[in-house]
Amino acid sequence: YCTSTSSNTNDERIGKVVLGTINNTSTGTAGYENFTSIATNVGRGSLNTITITPTWTGTIYSEGYAVWIDYNQNGAFTDAGELVFSKASSKTTPVSGSFTIPTTALLGATRMRVIMRYNTTPTTPCGTFDFGQVEDYTVNITATAREEVSNNQISFNLYPNPVKSTLNFSEEVSNIKITDLTGKTVKQTSVSTKSLDVSTL
Repeated sequence: YCTSTSSNTNDERIGKVVLGTINNTSTGTAGYENFTSIATNVGRGSLNTITITPTWTGTIYSEGYAVWIDYNQNGAFTDAGELVFSKASSKTTPVSGSFTIPTTALLGATRMRVIMRYNTTPTTPCGTFDFGQVEDYTVNITATAREEVSNNQISFNLYPNPVKSTLNFSEEVSNIKITDLTGKTVKQTSVSTKSLDVSTL
């Protein structure tokens, strides 16, 4: 991903980001903070609200905000629709915005970039700017609870979602591979089945 940072966080920076199960209060003073180890699940087609709270060390300044999500997981935030929220500069605290995850978004872990910039609405996810802060997080894009998966031969549903012990299939399937957020295969089977024990994952 491109580098993005501010050159000065002495007067203002991002204090808190909330989205789904992400509820991160940050005290770091670097111009860029990597919080990609902090993640939340977001379903395709779901409406989500992000809330950003600024921190001022003294004078309250106007701040602009923007959030990008790399929906096609190509390592850039510049594709159509990947700017999911922006707000013109103001002294409002906190600020919130809602967005819908596209049904075409790739499943799995993808990066979200949050930028707060002094007196300016961020228009690019890259580069160095004067005052404010940049934070990156992970959103794990999931299929909807009964999203249909199909090929040329069969179509079937997966349930329940989320799953704790047994994952069920509405039709008998085979050649199943489950990967974690890093892409590592954590379970694989070629046996035809209508259910799969995932309790150890």
